[in-house]
Amino acid sequence: MAEKRAFGFAAVPPKRHEQGVAGVFADAAPHYDLCNDVLSGGLHRLWKRFFVAHARPRPDEHWLDLACGSGDVAALLRRRGCEVTAADASEPMLALARARFASDPGVAYARCRAEDLPFAAGAFDGAACAFGLRNFTDPPAAVAELARVLRPGAPLLILEFSQPWPWLRPAHRRYLLEGLPSIGAALADDEASYRYLGESILAHPPAEEVAAWLREAGLAEVSWLKLAGGIVAVHRGWKLG
Repeated sequence: MAEKRAFGFAAVPPKRHEQGVAGVFADAAPHYDLCNDVLSGGLHRLWKRFFVAHARPRPDEHWLDLACGSGDVAALLRRRGCEVTAADASEPMLALARARFASDPGVAYARCRAEDLPFAAGAFDGAACAFGLRNFTDPPAAVAELARVLRPGAPLLILEFSQPWPWLRPAHRRYLLEGLPSIGAALADDEASYRYLGESILAHPPAEEVAAWLREAGLAEVSWLKLAGGIVAVHRGWKLG
């Protein structure tokens, strides 16, 4: 991991990338849910519901929710009767999930790097990662780790921003570069974190490249489905038996 990584539009060494992302989410945590609702007009909740439905989880399965944030995806998995391990590299974000599920014994927690998951091979019946992939220091390595911890025949689902349809791109870019920082400053007094988040969305590779990472990790039947004019994509692949 000697080569530089994209931190928004900047190219930085891996360690600085890791530290920068940690700082962004430490700063964002106190206002995370409010900002998500305002910035997406509440659409992120609909996208996550579709995402979990597309995963087709079954009761009593054990799922990994990587980059769990405040626990939206974990909550949807719990409603379907799954046991969930909520994992995140950010302790302030993981604290939000712990508070949310404080009385729920069906949720376990792990603070860990996506590129070095502390779980045995084949530990999970499914894995989900919503809006976390673009923030990882080494996304292909994280996908490989997610594939490693799946049992044979289990699905990996990734929900991430993508490239919208051409007619939408100018307005989308303007919103990310101008709207996000302004709203972040107004709601959370944090322009810098939301400037990074907007840049990270624009710097994230297209769906075809993400699909290639899933295939390189040994997953089969890899597909993606774009939502909201291509603004987000749901990626899915299956671990071979």
